[in-house]
Amino acid sequence: MMNMGTACAIFKNINADNIPDDDKALAIYIVMNMATHNGITKAEFLEAVKWLWNRSYEVSKEE
Repeated sequence: MMNMGTACAIFKNINADNIPDDDKALAIYIVMNMATHNGITKAEFLEAVKWLWNRSYEVSKEE
């Protein structure tokens, strides 16, 4: 099992190419279930949401 420190480090670097997607998903799960999120910024949360979104949906912009 991944420890919380590793999960936070991966979460904060969610777009890193050298981290396997399974590790990123587990890190998101661990961070999501933390009691508090004081060390995680709004921007980092948004990057994780974008990362998940891009793996689930393909959206084209309409002009």
